[in-house]
Amino acid sequence: GGTCTFNITNNLSLSSANSADIFRVIALTNISSNVNTAKLNFNIGGNLTINGHPNAEFTSSAGAGTETVTVGGNVNIFNGLNSFNYSTNAIAAHANSLSITGNFTQTGGNTFLSRLAGIHSLQVTGAFSLSAGVVAMKSSVGASNGNIDGNMQVSGGFLYLHNNAVEVTADPCTLTVNGTFTHSNGNITFDDNISNSSAQHWLILKGNTCTLSGAAIMTHAGAGSCTAFGILSFNRSGLINYSRVATHALQQIKQRVENACTLRVVNGSIQTATHALAGTDYFRIRTGGRVELGTNQILSNANFANTGVQVDS
Repeated sequence: GGTCTFNITNNLSLSSANSADIFRVIALTNISSNVNTAKLNFNIGGNLTINGHPNAEFTSSAGAGTETVTVGGNVNIFNGLNSFNYSTNAIAAHANSLSITGNFTQTGGNTFLSRLAGIHSLQVTGAFSLSAGVVAMKSSVGASNGNIDGNMQVSGGFLYLHNNAVEVTADPCTLTVNGTFTHSNGNITFDDNISNSSAQHWLILKGNTCTLSGAAIMTHAGAGSCTAFGILSFNRSGLINYSRVATHALQQIKQRVENACTLRVVNGSIQTATHALAGTDYFRIRTGGRVELGTNQILSNANFANTGVQVDS
């Protein structure tokens, strides 16, 4: 197939009144037995804003060709059922990339950044904010690599690195945050699949501040029994100021302080996951890493019998 290029010079604003409303750039997966393999280049010079009915559809490409979507401004999502790399027929699965020069902000709706199989990349040059609804980085197989240059705040809703309770993926999903990280409410789920064959998915923090508070939950399916874990990596070359309120919960997540990183606990205690299986690496300080507790502590979530702290030489 050829390449479909759709350029919008300024802003694209979608507001759908009805559940049957559909916006697709490449709309067809196939005609009879012929699969649509057209590639997509979709370029928005300004902002992308999606609002309206919660079941109204936004789909970038339902074809099987690689898609590249660039947004020169901000992405603002208030509602809708919004999908990149999606069709009701899995034959349309393809690689896709989404690049946002400004901020990504969602206050409602359900957004799937790569819904079918295929390699996925996300680049947000500005900040990332989720206060309601669902954002799923990857919902099938295929490695997913996300990068946020600005600050990240999850104050509500559900953020999934991998979101498919039925289909297991052996491909890692990685989200790197270069700015400050705040998790004050809502759920961050590394994978909602309980299979022991699931890949390790990574949330990598490189900013100078990590703040955990509220009734927020950071988790992975199969807490206490699944042998696949999410990884929370503190990986700044320098100092990260860490603050946690006791109501913030972490489970089925292993934590690592990487080489050249100093994690300074300025408020609260570090909480470690627990499990039915004994292990020393539930909280691990890698060679060259440093943790400054001060008068604070490392405590388990006390849900299961075992936890552990490992300090590499």
